[in-house]
Amino acid sequence: MQKSFLKKILLALAILVLLVFLNNYATNQFFKSFLVQALKPFLIKTYASLNSFQFRLVSWFRIDNIILENQFLSQQNRQLFSKTLKMEELEKENEFLRKELGVSQRRKWQIEIASIFQLNTSGAFRTAFVDKGSNQGIKSGMAVVFGGEILVGVIKEVFPDSSMILLVTDPRLTVSVKSKEAEVSARAVGSLDQGLFLELVANQENVKTGDLFLTSGLDSLSSALVVGRVASIKSDDRGLFKTVRLEPEFQNILPESVFIIK
Repeated sequence: MQKSFLKKILLALAILVLLVFLNNYATNQFFKSFLVQALKPFLIKTYASLNSFQFRLVSWFRIDNIILENQFLSQQNRQLFSKTLKMEELEKENEFLRKELGVSQRRKWQIEIASIFQLNTSGAFRTAFVDKGSNQGIKSGMAVVFGGEILVGVIKEVFPDSSMILLVTDPRLTVSVKSKEAEVSARAVGSLDQGLFLELVANQENVKTGDLFLTSGLDSLSSALVVGRVASIKSDDRGLFKTVRLEPEFQNILPESVFIIK
């Protein structure tokens, strides 16, 4: 058995040596050329497939890196944008505080900063709730301002840690006012979405559109708080008084934080 197997190996080696001899010396490498020509199409396709696979593999890694870089840059941009917004908000808040504190020091007010957490601008009333109440020394009748001296409203009801404000456009609120330009005195009554109307303005009074009206100080409020500007005037030839409508100064810029004058 072993002799037969050994003979087969020796025969195979002899055939291999004979083929190498014939290829290199007798046939001028015919077998090599034949083999190369026979395998050439297969080798070309294999080479092209390997190149395509290599290109796709490299591209995949490059695209993956690009995606990771874009995600990183997007995250950095979001963080930078968030920091910018926070800085802008802090700057606005600081400016708001500086302006209000400057006015309070000049006018010797004692003030309490408060945040609005509920606002009612529809229906039959105009109110707001703030997060300061009797525990912080807030009382009914105190004026609520922002932006220096702009009147937002008046404290109506007080609870331990919150208070309800009647905004200047609430029909239940009446404020004594006077014109800065013409020294015309009147009473301003809230009129919901129409703003405020002035009462007791005689026909002969020199009131013009755009005139600014301030608190007169004749009631419990501080004087010279900005209430609003004259938006329209209607004279009644048969009556004694004009119909004067004011646009409240805070109408379109009601802030999140306000100051209560104690």
